[in-house]
Amino acid sequence: MQLHDVSIHRIWAGGSGRVWFELSLELSLDGQKRRCLLQGGCSTDLKHRGDRNEPRLTEHGLMGLRIYDRAAGLWICTPDRDPKVRAIKKLLSRNRIGALLEGTRAADDLKFEPSSSMPRVEIVAYRASKRCVLRLTTTHEGKPNTIFAKAFKRARREDELEVLRRLDDDLQGRGGGMVRIPPITGHLPKDRLTFVTAVPQPCVRLRTSGDDLTLAARLLSLLHSSTITVSRTHGVDDELASLRRRMRELQALQLPYELFEQLVPAIEAAMGCIGGPGHSLVHGAFHTAPVLKSRGQLWLLDLETLAHGHAEVDLAKFVARLLYSSKNDGSWLTPGWEKAQFFLGQYRAVEGQVNEAAIRFFLVCAMAKHGASELTKGRPQEHVDRYWRVAQEIALGTRLPL
Repeated sequence: MQLHDVSIHRIWAGGSGRVWFELSLELSLDGQKRRCLLQGGCSTDLKHRGDRNEPRLTEHGLMGLRIYDRAAGLWICTPDRDPKVRAIKKLLSRNRIGALLEGTRAADDLKFEPSSSMPRVEIVAYRASKRCVLRLTTTHEGKPNTIFAKAFKRARREDELEVLRRLDDDLQGRGGGMVRIPPITGHLPKDRLTFVTAVPQPCVRLRTSGDDLTLAARLLSLLHSSTITVSRTHGVDDELASLRRRMRELQALQLPYELFEQLVPAIEAAMGCIGGPGHSLVHGAFHTAPVLKSRGQLWLLDLETLAHGHAEVDLAKFVARLLYSSKNDGSWLTPGWEKAQFFLGQYRAVEGQVNEAAIRFFLVCAMAKHGASELTKGRPQEHVDRYWRVAQEIALGTRLPL
């Protein structure tokens, strides 16, 4: 076996101070080139490393966005041309972080001064093709102060951030203060960095059971009925294009994707029954992770995908998460379908009927992507096929949570 290329595909935070990563490897095996994904975990702690202005190599091998594999003796890193990496290096430099924070509310929230110690910097999530989210923490008078920094591949425009401010006011007003969006405390377009306030502690993620399903339905109802306008749209063509990209990724990784490919005609048939474009304000990536509960309020996160489109895209992605989260149950999908029926019933109680054809289309796409993700994680083929067979049933209309 000969290794040709290794790069980071994505990084995300786990529990107990660890970060998990997926590495993309290109290698030769039996004379044939193959590309595969490798998963692993290491420490999340990024620390200043003297004059080199780089994080310190920890016991588990994390050095900024570089990972050292002792067994193979490999350095694995993201390309320096990634603007997110340059922004992160500035955050890790004592000489530069003061200039970045100067004049922003983020410096006040952190209680950071040039003479104070360097903030603790932790990776929350990193994707080479999208963004990096970092947690910055300082201690002042014995109390921790935390903000989040988001480094983007494409700099966010000021008008995009103004939309979030207006949406926060709108959701607060119509929701009686129940729904909030974390305030933006600094925006540095040149560095592609945005600072946001941390959600007040203690906070927990939305669960996939009980009253939290009702809260999710009410939250989406508020969002979908908002009159705030955005420039981005998300339609059925965008969803189908995303699905095709996943299929090409599986093909490039030389993974078995034939059943996935067979879904496309059924998905295209379902797509033709939806009708015209949607006009609701949608999150675009809604599930349990972008919603936190804190002190009687719901905090809506990760609004970079905010767009106008079919409300059913959010409903379908949340239903797909309910089905996905029930995969370890003995009866597998049965609890998920029951939760989905309850959730959609709560949504219909506020908004009326939903577009069944749109739900079917977006749900097929979401389930197909979950299956693709399971395949890239090395799950057994029969496990993956269950997702794709359910997606087929949904596409054909023989299984729906309505």
